[in-house]
Amino acid sequence: MNKNKGNLWQRGKRAGVRVVLTLVGLWAAGILLFSFLPVPFSAVMVERQLAAWPSGGFHYVAHSDWVGHSDTSPWMGLAVIASEDQKFPQHWGFDVDAIESVLGSEGERMRGASALSQQTAKNLFLWDGRSWVRKGLEAGLILGIETVWTKRRIDRLSQYRGVRSGCIWRRSSGAALFP
Repeated sequence: MNKNKGNLWQRGKRAGVRVVLTLVGLWAAGILLFSFLPVPFSAVMVERQLAAWPSGGFHYVAHSDWVGHSDTSPWMGLAVIASEDQKFPQHWGFDVDAIESVLGSEGERMRGASALSQQTAKNLFLWDGRSWVRKGLEAGLILGIETVWTKRRIDRLSQYRGVRSGCIWRRSSGAALFP
């Protein structure tokens, strides 16, 4: 019986390693492909689509159209950086000062300190919600994103797939705000 327990443990360990390696491979492929290809959907879109079904929202379709760079306002990128992450051009995905200020504010409600790169990683590859597990995965993704993508690409994808106040940005909302 002990031998079977050992085999079960080994099989479980191997399966766990396979799952982790598969996720890392999918994320790495996504980072490489999305460095030059339009992003067809995001994890946030999938999450919201799946969340709509149990409440009977079968007609809800999480959808977004890719809009060419020449079809968006040149000021939109600057507006996103100004409102979300003023230090974006200077850091490598983490605004350490903002993170330290949040961690140092004991007893207060924790506010967000996510840089634009962190928000983009979460929206494209992870789920909504606050957890240290998600933050750890986000940190690994940011290393890949900041290494492979240009700052312009990160800014572009944050505009396209960014979630602001419950709205998934797309041409209609961007055009309404930045004609």
